[in-house]
Amino acid sequence: MSHYRRRYRGGMFFFTVLTYQRRKILTSDAGRKCLKEAIEKTKESYPFVMKCMCLLPEHFHCIMELPGEDKNYSLRISLIKQHFTRGYLADRGREACTSQSMKMHRNRGIWQRRFWEQKKRSLP
Repeated sequence: MSHYRRRYRGGMFFFTVLTYQRRKILTSDAGRKCLKEAIEKTKESYPFVMKCMCLLPEHFHCIMELPGEDKNYSLRISLIKQHFTRGYLADRGREACTSQSMKMHRNRGIWQRRFWEQKKRSLP
């Protein structure tokens, strides 16, 4: 099993977040609406600045800046995924079939479990 090391320091970060089995759901009308709402809802509780975002059918890239010494970007990505999943399923979105292991760990067939991040030292 891989051991992922996260760099928990404030600043700017580049993320890549993928849908489960690379399902092409993010650029649908419902996908865009739910993702926008999920980001806004997450910002209400845990502020951040979304510097830029690239939305593709099965994943998105974004650059997120956290305020001051705040360093909990994992929570923000997790909340974005949770809010999106709830909104998408409530909007009659469909999830992929999931394994028993996923069900046991309460994972839905919307997002891949992990995300990829890279600390950005400086941007122009």
